Amino acid sequence: MMKCFSFLFLLSFVISHSYSQAVQIEKSYDWTYYTEVSGVTVDYKFTECNIPSEGYFRELVLLRLTNNNDYDVIVDWDIVKWYGLQCVNCDMSNPEQHRTVEVIANSIREGTCALDEFPRMKLFSKFLNYDMSDGELTNFQLENITVKIK
Repeated sequence: MMKCFSFLFLLSFVISHSYSQAVQIEKSYDWTYYTEVSGVTVDYKFTECNIPSEGYFRELVLLRLTNNNDYDVIVDWDIVKWYGLQCVNCDMSNPEQHRTVEVIANSIREGTCALDEFPRMKLFSKFLNYDMSDGELTNFQLENITVKIK
């Protein structure tokens, strides 16, 4: 009986905390609030990532997940991106745009410029060493955000 109750509680938690956010993104180089789902705050910021030794000159959007819960969670979401006025992945289901990240209780997980660190926590915005005005990220959405107890 207790096992059934626990399962039903977890199932209702996951279903009721699936979330889609439609927001026009403000281009900010400071951490900016995006949304909060089930005790997990999602923030973003634009940043210039320059690693000359790697020939890496890019503007990225870094994501930050703050788990305000007393338990570990798994956060899932899908990314939709616009470059100029064109949504590049609105009409397709692309597993490359799905992200899953574990966040320990009462901790923060955030993207960085490091090439091999937390690739799921960053989005490409534009190249900094090329003039490509139509190749710049103008908006993004994090859709189907779910938070599950680990």
